[in-house]
Amino acid sequence: MGSLSIQDALSLLRSSRVYGARSGEITDVTCDSRKVTPGACFVAVNGERVDGHNYVAAAGAAGAKLFVVERAVAVGRGATMVVVKDSRKAAAVLAAEFHGRPSEALDVIGITGTHGKTTTSYIIRHIMNFSGRKSGMLTTVEYDTGSQVLKASQTTPDAVRLNQLLSEALSAGVKVMPVEVSSHALCQQRVTGLKFRGAVYTNLASDHLDYHKTRDAYREAKAKLFEMLEPDAFCALNADDANWEYYANRTLARVLTYSAGKAADVSGQVDCADIHGVKFGLVHGGASYPVRLGLVGLHNVENALGAAASAIALGMEAGEVAAALSAFPGVPGRLERVETENGFGVFVDYAHTDGALATVLSNVKPLVRGRLIVVFGAGGDRDRGKRSRMGRAVERYADFVVLTSDNPRSEDPMRIIKEVQAGFRQTNSRLVRPDRREAIETALGMARTGDVVLIAGKGHEDYQVFANRMEYFDDREVVQETLGIS
Repeated sequence: MGSLSIQDALSLLRSSRVYGARSGEITDVTCDSRKVTPGACFVAVNGERVDGHNYVAAAGAAGAKLFVVERAVAVGRGATMVVVKDSRKAAAVLAAEFHGRPSEALDVIGITGTHGKTTTSYIIRHIMNFSGRKSGMLTTVEYDTGSQVLKASQTTPDAVRLNQLLSEALSAGVKVMPVEVSSHALCQQRVTGLKFRGAVYTNLASDHLDYHKTRDAYREAKAKLFEMLEPDAFCALNADDANWEYYANRTLARVLTYSAGKAADVSGQVDCADIHGVKFGLVHGGASYPVRLGLVGLHNVENALGAAASAIALGMEAGEVAAALSAFPGVPGRLERVETENGFGVFVDYAHTDGALATVLSNVKPLVRGRLIVVFGAGGDRDRGKRSRMGRAVERYADFVVLTSDNPRSEDPMRIIKEVQAGFRQTNSRLVRPDRREAIETALGMARTGDVVLIAGKGHEDYQVFANRMEYFDDREVVQETLGIS
């Protein structure tokens, strides 16, 4: 548990509007009134759905001693209130200080981009652990602090939780901490106050436009990470993506480029690729080192190179990095193979946008001897504009499609499916099965030797979200049950 005095907290916040005592100790920092303990600091955040100012009374009843707010509200006698311009930023600054600024004692590597963040994070963790340098990670799939592995609640935790996890990792002896940094996290100040040893940029595609509104705003949001880097830090930029120079011009850090298709500081020369993985040469410093990567698709070569560039920037030899890549076991729900004995391949993947689907399918299609059968749907209460584009992307590469549900939330599943269908030009190469289990069973039932069934959208997720309930559902388990695999 950390510590912070009210006096020091007020000094950090630099606000002239302070009410109440200016002395005493804070026992915790939280933005959730349900987690307030006696003596805690409660930061009222005005979020997208909930305004924390409405829960000041509840926080006071639970024993909060310091209240950080954006507008003056009534607090109990004996409590201190400070009014700030941005309570999200205040929460990040206070959380980092309360937990002893753990990011300054770790090699924290921020990974941002539309696709590939999770895979890159997993590979960095693997390379570091392979070399004997203890690594955890914070990803969309899980939070690994070196002392425990937790199922992730969001891609980048809120600032309070983030600093708690980094502090736990530091106490567990972790040295390197790859952290997925989403555009939402950057806009919402979740990583404010952190010190990054380096950053990786994967790529940029149209996504989250329901939040950012324009592609330019989305691109600009990610630039915040590179602007945070100090001159002694590094950033690994994907030279195969058109935006890499945009970010190179937005940072003071040392720039390393990586590429799977052209000359770069770290590059890959692909020898061959099949449904089991990719064989390539890791090229750095004028030498090439053989890699047999057990991940499918050339896009995963890019992810591996981004991780390799990070490891090299941290002082590892390229030959050792290549050996680590050849031993990488894979990522849950990212083109994850479900082993079968039926003569056809089955993969589960998290792709749930048109860009992600196009990337995955374009990489898998050339490797398929028979037909590529795709099961997918679009999420409810999310960017509706991408639905027809998802349909077009899948139709371009799939030989047969089974349209289904993918977390419909409060929307009618059939309405979502119809909006996805608007992107299709043909009608004779698809079926509609709103029930996801039935859709998977249908796809597996039609698969023959040489075919590949790709079940997209959920990946590592083990649930379906409906209007009034959440149900347990794991695509991988449904495949195993359907095919009678124990």
